[in-house]
Amino acid sequence: QLNDAESETPTQRFDADFAIMTLELAALIKRLLKIFGGEDEAAYAKMR
Repeated sequence: QLNDAESETPTQRFDADFAIMTLELAALIKRLLKIFGGEDEAAYAKMR
């Protein structure tokens, strides 16, 4: 995906890197929530 770096400006490269990082982080968070049993909805209800 990032092999065309020479045709991109540094700003475009940063945007592409950031988009990829964001997608990977979202997937990681979903996996962690699944591994640790999901979100605690009762805790959220107490915050309201």
